[in-house]
Amino acid sequence: MSASKTSKAKNAEVELKEQESICGIVMPISEIDGCSPDHWVDVKHILVESISNSGLESRLVSHGDEVGVIQKRIIQNLYTCPIVVCDVSAKNPNVMFELGMRLAFDKPTIVVKDDCTTFSFDTSPFEHLEYPRDLRCSSINIFKELLASKIISTLSRAEKDPAAVSFLNSFGQFKVATIEEKEISDSEYIMKSLDDLSQRFSRFEHERSYISASTGRRARPRAWYEVDVSEVVGMNSFFEFLESLDLIYQSEINDGRAVLKIAPRGVTSSTRWDQIREMIDQQVLESSSRK
Repeated sequence: MSASKTSKAKNAEVELKEQESICGIVMPISEIDGCSPDHWVDVKHILVESISNSGLESRLVSHGDEVGVIQKRIIQNLYTCPIVVCDVSAKNPNVMFELGMRLAFDKPTIVVKDDCTTFSFDTSPFEHLEYPRDLRCSSINIFKELLASKIISTLSRAEKDPAAVSFLNSFGQFKVATIEEKEISDSEYIMKSLDDLSQRFSRFEHERSYISASTGRRARPRAWYEVDVSEVVGMNSFFEFLESLDLIYQSEINDGRAVLKIAPRGVTSSTRWDQIREMIDQQVLESSSRK
């Protein structure tokens, strides 16, 4: 076997072992049902700590080390993560869709929700772990212990008997959905990554104008806010940050620098837009300082 093939095999083995120790997280990240983005950051910290206590690493299913189309990454992680914790609080549409995909793959899944969210008809037979929306310390500590124990016991049962943790088996015999995987050369991977990056940067290119929510008339968007992202580390996280603020963006290369032109998707007050620009500047500063 050549050195390059041996190296690829070793890298694949390492990646597989790392993947086996990861618990995926599906949860809301933007404002919904009166809960701010900061609230969901606090909830994420609670889930991450619980998962860590179970001996696993945690990762949002939208996370990826490489640049790519976020939907592809979400589906791939939903399929490959050995276990996923899904927070259906506030019944976020994206979360419910991703939960449906995970259950279709018929792989170990733990559903949690806050005490202000009602059960959904389709997933009501599925056991839910509940936590208080106000994140009271005493109750949250109990929840974290329960979740860590649930993760450990679910993985243990899945290893002994996958059917014991099957959601689909409750309804009959089904052919579980799978994702085809294939090995590609380094050059193919690089070209595909560049193509994905190009698509992502131009994702909102067609949204140069928007419909005014108040008048229904087509209006020109405010001037683009240009940001130099050449030094930003972790562009995936930066894109997710922009999307959480409901912004549109397009890319340009100026004098060898990567520049994002950013604007609000809809009608935004001048005060709010000034606040958003400050948040963007702060995010760029923090992301660049990690280098």
